[in-house]
Amino acid sequence: WLGGAAFFSNSFGQPSGYVYVGKRFPGLFDQAPLFAQATAGLMYGYVGKYESKVPLNYNGFSPGAVVSLGWQFNAQFATAVHLLGAAGLMLQLSYDFR
Repeated sequence: WLGGAAFFSNSFGQPSGYVYVGKRFPGLFDQAPLFAQATAGLMYGYVGKYESKVPLNYNGFSPGAVVSLGWQFNAQFATAVHLLGAAGLMLQLSYDFR
């Protein structure tokens, strides 16, 4: 299980955030380093004339979900591609502090 928060500037230059919980599924397709990941949470930041740009938005708050596919290089380093709805992709290189 995992949890976290992301802070970013949305496509319209508004400060935004995403607070989430999720799960990583290692060993995808019997490949030990390949994993899938899914998170769900609450997003804030699409306000004013951009409220209609995300579904179920109420006063800037809306549900969010991100699915990912990644590769775990070793115990600490991984890379992943995150699907951000129909808006785009995000590439990530991460280091786990254990």
